[in-house]
Amino acid sequence: MSYITRRVTTAEPTSFEEYDNGNSGSSITIDFSESPFQVVTLTANTTITLSASGSTVQQLSLRVVQDGTGGRTVTWSSPLWPSGVSPDLSSAADAEDIFVFTYRNSAVYGPGSFDLS
Repeated sequence: MSYITRRVTTAEPTSFEEYDNGNSGSSITIDFSESPFQVVTLTANTTITLSASGSTVQQLSLRVVQDGTGGRTVTWSSPLWPSGVSPDLSSAADAEDIFVFTYRNSAVYGPGSFDLS
């Protein structure tokens, strides 16, 4: 009986700070070259564009926070969503939603990426 063993060498763990994009206004581009972890506070109904680059598959996280008014909506201009439908945001004042995206081959895929449109 023979066994195949593999040695995996990894670099030291890397940590990233969450990059704060501040207030959204009516449109904002989230540039993941700043950090793979981002936050934005919605201060109006907002169009969000996601920008990522690189040659490797990446996991990207965006925390979306409602301001003290709440009820803000988001129109997404770039991620591909399952069946082409983006999820609803929490709408209460100060509510937070976290989206984890996958970047691959110049495209950003939304969570639960099935039947992408």
